[in-house]
Amino acid sequence: MNSSYTVEEPLRGIISVEFETEDIAQEADKKIDQLRKTIEMPGFRKGKVPKGLIEKKYGEAVRYEVASDKANEEMQRLYKEKEIDSITMPLRKDLAIGEEGKYHIQYIFPLTPDMGVTLDKSIKLPFYTIEATEEDINNSDEHFRMSQATTVEVDKMGEKDSLQGKLEELNEEGEPLEGGLTNEYALIIPYYFRSEEETKKFAGAEKGAKIRFNPMVAYEGNKAMLKRVFNVNVEEDITAHKGDFLFTIEKIEHLEPATLSEEFYKKVFGEETSILDEESYRKEIARNINEQYQAQAKTFFRNQLLSTLLKEAKHPEVDRETIKDILRGSIEEEEKEKQKKLTDEEIDFQVEGFIKYIYSNAVINQLLKSLDITLSKEQIEEQVKKNIIEDLKRYGLGDTPYMHSIADKMLEDRMKDEQYVDSAIGILKETLIAEKAYDLISREDKQVQSKEFYEIVSEFEKSQQPVEEKSEEPSK
Repeated sequence: MNSSYTVEEPLRGIISVEFETEDIAQEADKKIDQLRKTIEMPGFRKGKVPKGLIEKKYGEAVRYEVASDKANEEMQRLYKEKEIDSITMPLRKDLAIGEEGKYHIQYIFPLTPDMGVTLDKSIKLPFYTIEATEEDINNSDEHFRMSQATTVEVDKMGEKDSLQGKLEELNEEGEPLEGGLTNEYALIIPYYFRSEEETKKFAGAEKGAKIRFNPMVAYEGNKAMLKRVFNVNVEEDITAHKGDFLFTIEKIEHLEPATLSEEFYKKVFGEETSILDEESYRKEIARNINEQYQAQAKTFFRNQLLSTLLKEAKHPEVDRETIKDILRGSIEEEEKEKQKKLTDEEIDFQVEGFIKYIYSNAVINQLLKSLDITLSKEQIEEQVKKNIIEDLKRYGLGDTPYMHSIADKMLEDRMKDEQYVDSAIGILKETLIAEKAYDLISREDKQVQSKEFYEIVSEFEKSQQPVEEKSEEPSK
């Protein structure tokens, strides 16, 4: 058996394995003997089929299986020995399978590009510090109080109060429309209307008031909201009800924010909290906000760093042809399940997206290696838990001890979710690189207000969007 490893441009590694039938004859013969013990054929008992018949019917397939196993073993040996850094699994090509007793199998690897990235003082980036303002603290205080609010019935409507009453569809003369929609138990909150003009119609309204308004305008045609207000079947067409309705207020409910008390502090921060007065309460709010701002600042620094490194890195031409051949099969199989056939242009688009990922991933992995960064199981679990907490926050659960307790309970299941863990590992890698970068690059510390920081982040995110090429108008 002969095997070799060669590298071609552009970044293509090839393992070539060649051998002859004699090299696999003994092992193939053993396989046929094993197969004979299990095969049944008409006229023969199990295990009694003549070996010649087995050979005639299955010999070629057996030799192919043995040849494949032998070639794969040699490929794996060379792959490890040569320390091949490939982007994907190899593309296999069977150049000769049994023809004239010859076997020749190639494994083609698209190789990972050397991005030539380093962290040094030539890289200049700002690091932002954001301090909680009184407005931030007041907003957070309002959020906590409203989370523990109680519902009270009032006679006059406040800005965010909910209204219950009868909703009737009107005709053009402002009279109840015969056969029109009616909801005896409608619930609306004008504060959440999408039309300021319609919201104003309810300002200061009192119990018993009859108010004419246009739900279609109020909700800007949002079908989900309108169906809920109209209390109609989800299948029913609501687009015909574009006119005015009369709403008779029968009940006004107001959410009364919780008052500051020891009981309130325990509900917000947990039974073991040491917060007992408003001063320490506001300090704790400020601390939580500053922690959130610090986390956001670190995330932004990380994103800026990786964007800068990717821009300044070398981008050697990768083996697009092999990558496309490898990806085409998986892409087409995936789309086949959706009963959809992709065009060559659509496949090319996905390949280009994958190549962008290759460059980004190469930058990260090469920095991990050069900075001698390794990931521990404990670090991965900690990052998964952080991701769970961020998910819970997005669902409206505040940063409280209860949230951390929920995250602990969810951790075991999330660690079994390969995709979720991979996402956490990706964030962890970038975070550890950014932490090393703090002292290795030229970092300029800047203190800003939250509004300015978010504007900076927004501008950065816009700059990361792909620029669409404008087609020139044909000359007349």
